[in-house]
Amino acid sequence: MVDGKKIATKRTQLAYVDRLRATGCRLATSFRSMDTIPKSGHHLAQRPDIERTRSLVDGVRTRMTANGKTVLLVEDNEDNRIVYSTILRHFGYTVTEALNGEEGIAKARTEKPDLILMDISIPVIDGWEATQVLKHDPQTRSIPIIALTAHALASDREKAMEVGCDGYLAKPCEPRAVVAEVQRFLGKIDGSTP
Repeated sequence: MVDGKKIATKRTQLAYVDRLRATGCRLATSFRSMDTIPKSGHHLAQRPDIERTRSLVDGVRTRMTANGKTVLLVEDNEDNRIVYSTILRHFGYTVTEALNGEEGIAKARTEKPDLILMDISIPVIDGWEATQVLKHDPQTRSIPIIALTAHALASDREKAMEVGCDGYLAKPCEPRAVVAEVQRFLGKIDGSTP
């Protein structure tokens, strides 16, 4: 049986991604792309669409002031990566991405993020095993890991806690719920502590 709430939430997420793409906010995921927008004085800068994009990007840059906290997002689904990384950046977090468990482990060890959002159903090494590896490593065991997964049974939540996850979010979940869970561990951009 298909869960109507999950379908509605996924539609909301996809609509959010479509709005980001339609307005040019996808550029927010790559600051290099934002720097390629023609500046004043360039012959293309007079076009209304370029002017609109520049003002939109300037607004995004203003809102995306870094708070010094880094989140490693281990997620193989591009739409989810776009949605979650964009909203986390909007709230001031620096986001590093990994596409599979092996890459996630390597980035956690080298970059020492403040928090890891770990999808469970990822290629190469799944999220369960990647979490266990990180929690058994003295260099990474203190990094909070939030399971971000479509495995939504009570037993899945228990398994997440058994392997070492510090939090659990069942997908599909609203982007603001992800931010709220991250803020629970890292605090808000205004400096308040968790």
